Amino acid sequence: MENNISNGVNRHYHLIGIGGIGMSGIAQLLLRNGIKVSGSDLKETSVTEELRKLGASVFIGHNPANINGANLIIYSSAIREDNPEIRQAKRMGVSLIRRAEALAELMKDKIVITVSGSHGKTTTTSLASYLLLEARLNPTVAIGGILKNIDTNAYLGEGNFFVAEADESDGSFLHYEPKYSIITNIDHEHLDYYKEFKNMVNTFKEFLNKTKNDGCVFACSDDINVKNILKDYKHKYVLFGLKDGADIYPKNIQIKGLSSQFDCFYKDKFIDRFHLALGGEHNISNAFSVIALGLELEIDLEVIKKTLSSYKGAKRRLEIKFNERNYLVIDDYAHH
Repeated sequence: MENNISNGVNRHYHLIGIGGIGMSGIAQLLLRNGIKVSGSDLKETSVTEELRKLGASVFIGHNPANINGANLIIYSSAIREDNPEIRQAKRMGVSLIRRAEALAELMKDKIVITVSGSHGKTTTTSLASYLLLEARLNPTVAIGGILKNIDTNAYLGEGNFFVAEADESDGSFLHYEPKYSIITNIDHEHLDYYKEFKNMVNTFKEFLNKTKNDGCVFACSDDINVKNILKDYKHKYVLFGLKDGADIYPKNIQIKGLSSQFDCFYKDKFIDRFHLALGGEHNISNAFSVIALGLELEIDLEVIKKTLSSYKGAKRRLEIKFNERNYLVIDDYAHH
């Protein structure tokens, strides 16, 4: 792939697992850059239908012939090495890269903001993306879920910023070199890949040190594993959290249904009172990482407040599907 993805004239990229939420985001960004995109997946979905509308050629089922004419194969972490399209690419000598490597290429020449952690990535990435959109910074975004405010998981902006969800499941987030990095938590997850929890913690520590020296890390002080990887970190970081020890934290929390209000304090100084259109204390914590990011980027406080109050959420994250006649149905996606 070229150093500048927008130079993809006469290029054809094939995505194996194109219907996945992360892969479909990359496909959208490639298509909007004018690159020819094909891809394959096991079944037809609303995602594959939408990609077809944008101009992608989508095959249902994996077949060696699907990659014909492709200069580059991009594959998701869910695709195994014995996949017939992977094997055909190797036989033909076509370059193969993982999803994270493709995303890293798309990030080149941008000011990168990543969100990582075992839980809360999609919600936090969505909220951070929405903040930069509301601040008219026109970012490019790649989210592991649908940001309901813009009804998509990927947006190609003309601004300098790139906001991305950094998936830790297979260690491939080490391809990223963000200037600003949010780390929500580190929990016992993806041990099929990491084998032991300490390996996962060490990988997060390695990722932490990928943050550029002139940037800033926003880390949750309520998570002991996150605090531990910060012990030897020598560059700028801001601790957010709900308990003692955070640099930025709430007081006077009032939770009403799936929304909340709270006073924001930064370095023990009162900033303002915020209304958050999200339920749960965990989402108050997630929101504080985004408030801290906004303050670091010197985004107007009223824009930050408006973002939190008008955020519609990400699909399948505490998403209200029905709320009438004494019944409340919530769709909340999780695989821990």
